[in-house]
Amino acid sequence: MGRVLGTHGTKVERTMSSLRRRLWSAIAISIGVLLVLGGLSAPAQAVTSRSISLSSKPTAGVGGSKVVLSGTVSKTPTGSTVKLQRKSGSSWVTSTLTKTKTSSGSFSFTVTLSSTAGSYYYRATVSATSKLGAATSKTVTVTSLHKVTVSLKASPTTITKAQSVKLSGTVKPFVSGDVGFVQRFNGAKWIDLTTVILSKTGTFSRSFTVSASTTYRVYVPRHGLNATGLSAATKVSFDTGPQNPVITTTSLPGGFTDTSYSQTLTKTGEAGTWAITAGDLPPGLNLGASSGTITGTPTSGGTFNFTVTFSQTSNLLFDKQDLSITVQVKPRITTTALPDATAFSNYTTTLAKTGQPGTWSITSGTLPTGITLDGSTGTLSGKPTVAGSYPLTFKYIETSSGLFVTKSLPLTVDPAPNPDITTT
Repeated sequence: MGRVLGTHGTKVERTMSSLRRRLWSAIAISIGVLLVLGGLSAPAQAVTSRSISLSSKPTAGVGGSKVVLSGTVSKTPTGSTVKLQRKSGSSWVTSTLTKTKTSSGSFSFTVTLSSTAGSYYYRATVSATSKLGAATSKTVTVTSLHKVTVSLKASPTTITKAQSVKLSGTVKPFVSGDVGFVQRFNGAKWIDLTTVILSKTGTFSRSFTVSASTTYRVYVPRHGLNATGLSAATKVSFDTGPQNPVITTTSLPGGFTDTSYSQTLTKTGEAGTWAITAGDLPPGLNLGASSGTITGTPTSGGTFNFTVTFSQTSNLLFDKQDLSITVQVKPRITTTALPDATAFSNYTTTLAKTGQPGTWSITSGTLPTGITLDGSTGTLSGKPTVAGSYPLTFKYIETSSGLFVTKSLPLTVDPAPNPDITTT
């Protein structure tokens, strides 16, 4: 009996084990189907990794000055948000936000350096999106420096011969024993001349021989958290006493008769007076004693040689200069008025002039109908047909020199007289 029950129990156990295996198999198949179906309906999206760079320009500056922190974020569209973080203790605190400006992911921040000298640490970050990963830049160190002032004075500041000059001053803040550089301006750039050593109180002094006018300054390089220091320029002047003036005008332009002329002489030195001390100016021209201006209207042609002298009022030092002015004679139209003409009557008159052979023309106005101008002789002739007043401007130009003159001369044509009526 016990054997039968044992056999029956074994069969039951086998049946239960088979059922369990089938159940787990069905569950596994169901889970697999669900996983496959889930993968088909919502495939997992790949996240693109990206990087971010950051640099500072400059990397150090005096407290209160500004630096620019800039960089780029890879694979980032324009307008993406970038955070600038500053380290505070062991934590990173977001200082400000900005947007990328270009398709290359560029961005920049302007930061005002703290008035407390020291090193400050910054980094830039971008947050993750559904398609783009988060990124954090390397840490950038920006140093805020103490402003350094350098005073400088020279003694004496004016010399009349080669002699010793003492340069002295103070640096604040300072490091005792630091080296400063005395620099001299050579007209184009500053060059190092010698060095000075800062005392325990931040003062310095150096003496050397000066033999010409020279401008100096003192430059102190950066040391630790002390910024570069640079003094204002100080000039030592070499005074050689009163200097003679120099007339810098060496030639004068020519002029023309009957044409206004004006030229101002130039010179160096102090105030003074001008004078013609030899020769003569062209007739019609005068020299202003205080202004040095030659003005007037020449009346005669030719080349006129003269010597002009300028004398300084304070010390009577002077300079002389030989000059000349060549005046060309322009032709003149000497006819002062045209005789009246009478309508329907013969008319003839010849314009008079001075100068070389040339041609006549009318530059303004119109001759009366029936009257003509001979361009070579200047003769007006003909029989006018219309009475009236005719304003005319005549021009005469010399063929050889090209010099010319114009003059307005109106021509009046009187009406023809009434015919005499006689009866027989």
